[in-house]
Formats: sequence, C-alpha cells, structure tokens
Amino acid sequence: MRIQIFDIEQQLFKVYDKTKEEERGMDSITMEKRVEEYKLKKEEAERSLFRETQLRIMTKKKLEIQETIVKNNYPDEFKKFDSMKQEIQSLKDQNLDLKDNLFKFQEENSKLKELNPSKSII
Repeated sequence: MRIQIFDIEQQLFKVYDKTKEEERGMDSITMEKRVEEYKLKKEEAERSLFRETQLRIMTKKKLEIQETIVKNNYPDEFKKFDSMKQEIQSLKDQNLDLKDNLFKFQEENSKLKELNPSKSII
C-alpha cells in the first residue's frame, strides 16, 4: 500500500514538474522575445540620438563657418554687431538693477505706509 502511494506521488510530481517546466519554457520564450524587442528599441533610440547629435554638431560647425565668413568679409559690421551685443547686455544689467531698486522702494513704501497710512511716499 505504501509503495503504491509512493508511486502515485512520484507520478503526480512528474506531471507537476512537466507542467512547470513547460510554463518556464514558455516564459523563457516570451522573455527572449521581450529582450529582442527591447534590444531593437534601444538600438533605434541610439540611432536617433546619434542622428540628432550629428545634426547638432553639423549645425554648430555651419554656424561657426558662417560667423567666420562674416568676420572676415565684414569686420566693421561685425565689430558694430559685437558692440551692440555688449550694449544690450549692459542695458539688461541696468534693467535688473532698476527692478531691484524699485522692489526695495516698494518695500520701504509699504513699511512707511504701515507707520503712517494717510501719507504715501511714492
């Protein structure tokens, strides 16, 4: 009786192991397919990134060449342009300073209004 039960248990385990092995085999096949899909997606993303990088490099080189041409052919105009860029930057800096001063004056005005609400300074 014990031997029969043992034999039945062995057969059940064999059937269970076979179904698990088949599931693992199917899982490994689907996993391999997913890995291949991800590899293809990765390669496509790398190609796209490479193309974008190359395009940026080419655009940068083209702009440098054009700038060099302008510098060589029109040095006076380029100097004017460069001085205008510097003026623009200085005006931006002055604008920031004025905004800071305005903010400070508004804060001081609000503090003075709190002390004397009937008179406004600005």
